[in-house]
Amino acid sequence: MLILTRSDLESLVDTDATIDSLRETLSRQGDSALTVAPNAMRLEDDSAYVPMLGADLDAGIVTSKTLMDSPKNASRGLPSQRSAINVIDSSTGAVTAILHGGVPTRVRTAGVSAVATDALARPEASVLGLIGAGALAVEHVRAVHRVRPLDAVVVWSRTRESVQRFHAQLEKVWNDDTMPRVSSASSPEDVIARGDIICTLTPSVTPIVKGAWLRPGQHINVVGARPRPTDREVDADAFARSRVFVDHLDTVAHESGDYLLARGEDGRLPEVVAELSSVLRGEVVGRRTPDDITLYNSVGVGLQDTAIVSIVLKAAEAASAGTVVDLDA
Repeated sequence: MLILTRSDLESLVDTDATIDSLRETLSRQGDSALTVAPNAMRLEDDSAYVPMLGADLDAGIVTSKTLMDSPKNASRGLPSQRSAINVIDSSTGAVTAILHGGVPTRVRTAGVSAVATDALARPEASVLGLIGAGALAVEHVRAVHRVRPLDAVVVWSRTRESVQRFHAQLEKVWNDDTMPRVSSASSPEDVIARGDIICTLTPSVTPIVKGAWLRPGQHINVVGARPRPTDREVDADAFARSRVFVDHLDTVAHESGDYLLARGEDGRLPEVVAELSSVLRGEVVGRRTPDDITLYNSVGVGLQDTAIVSIVLKAAEAASAGTVVDLDA
């Protein structure tokens, strides 16, 4: 069994390969690539354990990630989310690898946003608006730039220090003259006013984006809210004004506060056009007109972990990375 630590994984992940693997694997969602809706265990201290299962029968692997979401960890100086990914041989049931969950989750989350952006955003979209300036923000710039070459990035965060840290980290990982211009926004509304592609990347529990602010032709990836039905980043009007797509219908129905709290006065939940996989297969039209507002509600599912694991393991083998242990010893 191979063990890959956080530092092992930082040197193995590849943005382009991740996007390609996600696009290909998600296009088979429900066929030879499967994901299972989570059934989270809620604890009294507001923590939650979320199991995320995925299987790629063509690749011969099953992945099982247990995510602990603990908002109180922030006051302890610890990450609010922690996870590990088990990789299982789908034929024999043997555990073949254990991966630190943080790096694959960060990279595949941004990669899925890039796949959704490529499928749904206007071809000429070139200004990325970020609401939130944490680690996901840097990864989203790198990933979205692969599918829509960016002229500019507009970023907002609650603190100036977060924006400054984001800018410094982006310069560190980019290190060439192709980096888009980066500017700070005065508010979330300012981000919406200036961006073509919007990514919400905050752990907000109440709407931080109003649908009334959205402009014709925009695409928004709703990414950051924790996987629980009480938390959301955008209001009901954002769903009402948009052509809505999701990663997995059952998961969204269990875990997406953005979706569940957008219920109308008549009691109806927002209309979802389709899962992103249906757009990738060409079964459903994504953007119909240049003026459509498209919204992708990303909760995160196990199949996305499966997609990145399949390429990380190949990279680890080529680099002789990680530590091999005998679990049966």
